[in-house]
This record gives sequence, structure tokens and C-alpha cells, in this order.
Amino acid sequence: MTETLPELRGCADTQLLKTISATIDLDVLLDLLGDELDALSEVDGYLVTLADDARQYLDFRMLRLPPAHAALEDTYRHTRIPLGGDDLHSRCVNSSAPVYIDQDTLAECPEGVRTRFRFMGLSAILVLPLVARSGVLGSVAVLLCDQKTLSAQGRERLDELVECFANQLAHARYHESVRRRERALEAAERDQKAFLRFVARVNDLRSSELIYEAISEEFLRRFPFDLIGVALQEGDELKVQSVQTRPGFELERERAWAFYRDAHYPLRVDAGALPIVFMQNSPLYLADAAQIRDLPMADNDLAALQALGEPRTFLLVPIRRKQQAVGVLWLASLREPVSLDEDMQELIDLLGDFVGTSLGNAQLYELVAKQNQSINELNESLRQKVELLAEQAVTDRLTGLHNFGFFESELGHRISEAQRQSRKQGLSVMLIDVDHFKRFNDTHGHEAGNQALREVARRIQTVARSMDVVCRYGGEEFVVLLPRCDLDGARACAERVRQEVAGTPFLIDEQWISITASFGCANLRPGEDRKSFIERADQALYRAKENGRNRVEVSL
Repeated sequence: MTETLPELRGCADTQLLKTISATIDLDVLLDLLGDELDALSEVDGYLVTLADDARQYLDFRMLRLPPAHAALEDTYRHTRIPLGGDDLHSRCVNSSAPVYIDQDTLAECPEGVRTRFRFMGLSAILVLPLVARSGVLGSVAVLLCDQKTLSAQGRERLDELVECFANQLAHARYHESVRRRERALEAAERDQKAFLRFVARVNDLRSSELIYEAISEEFLRRFPFDLIGVALQEGDELKVQSVQTRPGFELERERAWAFYRDAHYPLRVDAGALPIVFMQNSPLYLADAAQIRDLPMADNDLAALQALGEPRTFLLVPIRRKQQAVGVLWLASLREPVSLDEDMQELIDLLGDFVGTSLGNAQLYELVAKQNQSINELNESLRQKVELLAEQAVTDRLTGLHNFGFFESELGHRISEAQRQSRKQGLSVMLIDVDHFKRFNDTHGHEAGNQALREVARRIQTVARSMDVVCRYGGEEFVVLLPRCDLDGARACAERVRQEVAGTPFLIDEQWISITASFGCANLRPGEDRKSFIERADQALYRAKENGRNRVEVSL
């Protein structure tokens, strides 16, 4: 649910609070946060990261680098930080605590952090966690140059902004995630047919050279690039196997192959972009190489840019076999920059997996039966991905319940069904809010809060009937649709759930902790629309909280 103004107590700017609370679009919220950070005169740059859906990486979603390094901003926007690593942002998010680095503490940092610190000429970095009621969703870092320090007033304003934006960013991030999964499902269904045609062609090939040719033709036909290259691991380095271009770029191919055929890429982070992508097993997108030509870079990367003339956009993806990187495939536009949406990048990354399997099969072409089995496994994997995306689109990852998107869809079906059938009992709804959950998180930690939410969800399910629809509404709120249930039945069901939650303490981290919840119920009126129906239940829930919590209220 959208934050209400009283809950955004961290900021004294009433107009800003109103704007934040009225905005659910994530990009708009991030732009608004960026405007506020730009207004901090002491700050020379900033980085805002958000965790991905799987909480494996932090993505840079909003940033401004010091003016001397502004050309790197597009590259940063497409960089992912492993949450399990030792980067400053990962440390901040994992510890839910600020991280401050200056010249006095820089020596204690990993080499990569020290290199970036000195490269940008920084005097200090302050990283703050974005802590919402649902957990830590990312970080906000401010960059200081020219021996600056952040004043007490500046730090206070920064803390205020982080607190103001955190919960609404979490809501907007959730809505974006639902929309992205829906788009991914549609894209996966479209791409499956095209992918199977490509598989059918590659399935008959028996040599790596023919596979390189088929891959090059398909990628250059499907995607808006001019050049494709493939490099595979040979011992402790990457060796370029193939470079192909679309028609009209034959001279560029000759120059590129003259460089790449003799190039050596040792598996070190200072040896260039190809080894970095291979070692991190993660894609790299460079929106426009023209913006970074004058910046320091690895010798191999500089030589490659010179060999290609004036290349623009690059996308590098790992070639994987059994989820392990075995090489790198890269695409480049040679005259004009190209724009890639998220779906296209994900598809290219997926095809990198297929390339790895196909090349492995080509090296063992005599085992035709095994090759056919591998292709069938790829088809099954893609089918499972489609099914998994469909399931993830309607499932809450934390509790295993249906999510808000499923509830919205199901609510419309259930209301239509109830209005058509006009049964006496009709349709009821129960809204549930865990009492004092923010205080619980502050006291016991967000992981304990997650455990508590999972257990609340389990206890609701033990009381619910098989026909009831139990969903996570968002944050610490749950909702239950009760078909064929009048208001008295909804009240009785809510009371049973309340007793189930409050009656037995929760065992969390070897501690017994008492938790309660408040309930609001409503029964669908003839001709009533969904908005009024839910609003009445929400008003009843509000009365339950106002009247002392741990109680059930109904809308008469």
C-alpha cells in the first residue's frame, strides 16, 4: 500500500512528502531523489543501488559521477554488484549500516575500491542503506572530492532523504518487479518459437566452425549489431575463435581479425573487458564507446577500439556450459550507438547459454544421442523457464502465498462471480496487518521480520478454507478472499486467525516472541465495485488499529 503522510515522519518538507506518497513509478521516484541529492551543494556525485528480485546483485539505478568522469555514467548504469561480495555497497546493504571511507581508512578497503577511489580523485565516500519496512532494498552513496567533508547539516539532510524515500521506493520496486515479470513471460513465449527454429538448425551441425557461422548469421539478423565475436577459454587465458560482420563491413572484419587472432587475454581483471565478463560470469553493456575513448583502459581494450575504427555500442555476455563460463560472446555496433531494452539483453544472455552447450556438443559430435538429449534438455529448460515465470508472476517469494498482482486479478473474477450468482452469503474480504511490525524489525532485525511474516502466512493458511484465497497484500499486510461467506462468517474466521497468531508465541532465532495482528472485514454489497469493497475493509482495519490493535472490526 502507498505510504500515508503521517508515516513519512523523517522529512520536514511537506510538499516533497506529498509528491513521494503520490508516486508509484520507480523511475519518477528515482529522478525525484536525484533532484534532491543534486541540491546538496557539498556532494560531488552520488550512486543509488537497488537489489534485484533474486537479491543476488545490486543494480545502479540512479547516479551522477564527478564531472571529470561523467562519461562513465552509462557504463555504471549497466553494472551489477554481487551482493555476496566485499564492495562498499554490498557491505552496507548486508550489514544494514552506513559505510564511510576516507583517506585515513582507504588502506583497509579491497583493491577494487581503492582503485576507483583514487581514479575519481575522491576524498570520501559515504554509503547509507535504504531501509524500508520490508527490508533493506539498496543503498545511497555520496561522493566527495577536493578534500571536502560532509557537514553535520548535510549528513542530517541525507539521512532525512533516505528515510523519506525508502518505503515508497520499496513499493515502487515491487510494482516494477510485477510488471517486469509479466513482460518477461510474454517475451519468453514469443522467443520460444524462434529459438526452437534456431535449435533445429544448429542441431544438425557437427563442427565448431559451422556453429560459429550459424550463430553469427542468427545474431546479426536478430539484433541491431554489426559485429559478433566468440572467445573460449584455453588454459589460463581466453582465445578469440571467430569474428564475423554483417554485409558491408568486410574491411572492418579484416582489421578486427588481424588484431583478435593474435590477441591474448589472460584471466586477470586488468587484462580487459573479456576476462572481466568471463571471471564475473555476468554480462557487460557499454552504451557508447565514443564517450570513454580518452579514459584509462586495459591495453587489449585500447588496441581493440583502434582496430575497429570508431565502434559505438558493445554487449558482452558469458558463454556458459552447466552454468559455468567457458568463454565470452560479444556484439558491437560499428557506426551508430544502439539501444537495448531489458528483454533483449536477457534473451542474448540466454542464447549465450545455448551457444556454450552447442559448442560442447560440436566437440563431441560423434555422440549424436547425447547431443540430441542436450538439445531436448535445453527445450525443457526453456519450457520450465516459461512455467517458472508464470508461477513467479503470481507468487510472493518470501511467504509462498499469492502476491498482490494475483489478488487484483482474482478479486475481479470473484466479484463478477458473486454478482452473477447473487448467493445469500456472497463474498467477503479480510485485511490483516501485523501490529507494530516496524518496531519488531528495529528490535529483532529484518531477517527475524521475514521469519515472522512467513510464520504469520502459515498460520493464516491453517485457518483458511480450501476455497479461500490467501495473498500477501504488501509489506506486513495480508488479504483473504472468502467466497460464500457472509459478514458474520468473515468475522468468525478473522477471530480464529487472530487467536492463531496471538495465541502461541513465535519461535524466532531460539527466542519465543509474541506477535499480534489487526483485522478488517467487509461483505460485498449488491452492485458494489472493487474499490469501495476494499476501502470499507481497509477502514475497518484502521478502526481495529485505532481501537488498540489485536482485534477484529467489520464494515456494516
